[in-house]
Amino acid sequence: MVVRWYLGGWHRTPACHDRDMPVARSELSSLNSALEELTRRVSEFGDIAHREKHDELAADLFAVERSLRGATRRLNRIGGAEQPR
Repeated sequence: MVVRWYLGGWHRTPACHDRDMPVARSELSSLNSALEELTRRVSEFGDIAHREKHDELAADLFAVERSLRGATRRLNRIGGAEQPR
């Protein structure tokens, strides 16, 4: 048995991952939405830093943006792999 937190409470489930797939998909979707919003905000700050000639800060923020976009793509691939075919 595995004890997991979901749907507002602790639940005991068998160690089989199939039972948690619907919850996992919704959690992945929520994470994906949060990452997209964070990426948008970091991008905006990078644009502002670039316009204000803070080149080192802008470069760092754009590097963070690229990493977040990569993380978003990975989450999309994970979510897609779990979808029934």
